[in-house]
Amino acid sequence: MIEAMITAAGLSSRMGRDKALLEAGGVKNLTRQLNTIAAAGVDFSVVITGHHRKERMAAAAESKMVDVREVYNPRFAETQMFDSIRLGLQDYLQRNPQAGEEDGIFFAPTDEPFFSLYSVKRLLEEFKTGKGKVFTASFQGKPGHPLLIRSSAIRDILTHDGTRGLRGALERFGNDFVFVPVPDPGAGMDADTPQEWERILREAEERQYPGDERCRFLLNWFQSDPFRKAHCEAVAKTAFSLAEQLRKQKPLLSPVEQEDLGWSNGFLDAPEDSNLVKAAAWLHDIAKGEADHAVTGARWLYELGYTRIAPWVGAHTDLPEEYANGINGAMLVYLADKRVKGDCPCTLEERFAGGRMSFPANSAAREALERRYAAAVRAQQMIRSAGIEF
Repeated sequence: MIEAMITAAGLSSRMGRDKALLEAGGVKNLTRQLNTIAAAGVDFSVVITGHHRKERMAAAAESKMVDVREVYNPRFAETQMFDSIRLGLQDYLQRNPQAGEEDGIFFAPTDEPFFSLYSVKRLLEEFKTGKGKVFTASFQGKPGHPLLIRSSAIRDILTHDGTRGLRGALERFGNDFVFVPVPDPGAGMDADTPQEWERILREAEERQYPGDERCRFLLNWFQSDPFRKAHCEAVAKTAFSLAEQLRKQKPLLSPVEQEDLGWSNGFLDAPEDSNLVKAAAWLHDIAKGEADHAVTGARWLYELGYTRIAPWVGAHTDLPEEYANGINGAMLVYLADKRVKGDCPCTLEERFAGGRMSFPANSAAREALERRYAAAVRAQQMIRSAGIEF
């Protein structure tokens, strides 16, 4: 069984505010950590408390973690984080005396709250190989959080004298201390000081509206070839241009006209919405080559925290009915993809001509092609009805 442990006992003296209770996107740091780990299927966690114990346990109770246990450090004001870690690990061994190699515990301090579900799941994948004792999410070669500690490593950690804290304890594991690379800047972000917290808030904004640089980074991370990257950039330019034209045209249409076009409520009221469309278009083929690449890409992005664009990426191959009846982000990404062949603009007829030549008229593949073509034609007609020649 896999558990989780969060240390939340300290005074937050360098921050000047309670780090466990700081909020990004309306979610407290401690709550976020527990939610992220719970989303990977872990349903039990220990929270090591000290300062503000009631408030911090209340934040833990707001999470989606099924069962949360408190371990209290009464000497929180005079001890170090490693002392709190020691209390938590001792509690683990007392409750799990027969824990085996398949058992372990996620660990994170409450001042490293912004790791992603993707990182948690990658650690679990590496853990299940049976190799290694301690696993760390690593961004750009640097160790971060969370850690995943195999139960057999816990007694070794507890023999450490505290020098250099947990980092010192982990040095003894050598090659059994496994770096797990992840495309997750949040895995390496601390919230110890106001300046570091501002960096986390900027990362939270980047996950809401990923910019061109972040999109290129993600395409490179998932090993997109030059052809695919060129296609994604061309689709992004097309989608952004289309969104901007629609955004400027929208105020000129009456509410009745907007309703007739199925215009999503509030969509394209702000420049940020066009940037969101562009980001989804940049990343629509991030999982190209994988089975069901649209769904796989959407899952990767959702797990990495790009939750606003993930559904649009998931809809770019076959436009679901929920997105087919009006002007919305998924529809714009879908249509832009169909109006780009390779890295060049094209008509819908040009885009679908090759498939029509390749698939027999009565085949399932041909039926799927024609369904996608019809959805693209319908989307294009809506755009033109909104006053945009496209």
